[in-house]
Amino acid sequence: LEEGQVKMQSRLEEEEEAKAALMSRIQRLTKLILVSSKSTLAGYKNDMPCHQRSLSASGDDASFPSFRSLKYIYHLLKLDVEIPKDSPSSALSGASEAFDFKHRRSFSKWNDDKSQSRCAITDSSHPGDLICGSSFVSKMPLDGGVTMSDQIDLMVEQVKMLNGEIALSTSTLKRLVEQMADDPENSKPQIENLEHEINAKRKQIRILERQIVECREASVADASMVEMQQTVMKLMAQCSEKGFELEIKTADNRILQDQLENQVRKKKK
Repeated sequence: LEEGQVKMQSRLEEEEEAKAALMSRIQRLTKLILVSSKSTLAGYKNDMPCHQRSLSASGDDASFPSFRSLKYIYHLLKLDVEIPKDSPSSALSGASEAFDFKHRRSFSKWNDDKSQSRCAITDSSHPGDLICGSSFVSKMPLDGGVTMSDQIDLMVEQVKMLNGEIALSTSTLKRLVEQMADDPENSKPQIENLEHEINAKRKQIRILERQIVECREASVADASMVEMQQTVMKLMAQCSEKGFELEIKTADNRILQDQLENQVRKKKK
């Protein structure tokens, strides 16, 4: 019994460590998403002066993008990690919900304009969908502040976060396997669900890794194209410079030829 308790305590400690690492990944990913979407959100605010005035009147203008973005992210992730009610993330989520209710009417039209991007976020049921083909980040225009490097960083962080989730699920799976002898009826479906989730997340990781490779190859190709264009422009500039030098030399030769002809005429006279 004591040995079983020690093993159980060890499993619980491993799960707590995995939860802490996972929350760190979530915070990193959240920061990257907020930085990437900052320019686009600013563009929407500039295009909606009337809604901006109504928001400024309530005194929460600076908080709106951050609260709503974080709300979307935490709604999207739907993690198996239980977050304490008194934790900062829980307080932030509650504040965002209150803020959303307070300003729902003032921003109804703004929300309609954002409906497509919001659907792309809130309809996702897996964390890996964030960076997939139908994701919010991939649909954001590159001229809105999201660069190829930003997308690669987001996908790398997403892979790390999924690896953290897999580690947490694996630890939970080991604990359930050890408890299966005591309660096989309840443990078996939980084990099957965890195995399904782990396989699904590994599949998402493979998709993301393939997308990272493709993005990096595209980035290298773009860099090669830019370098080629710069080389062509440099060669064209050199050709223009050589052409100008040739014109100067031609003019000098004409002057020398005229002088030579004048000297020949003088000698003949």
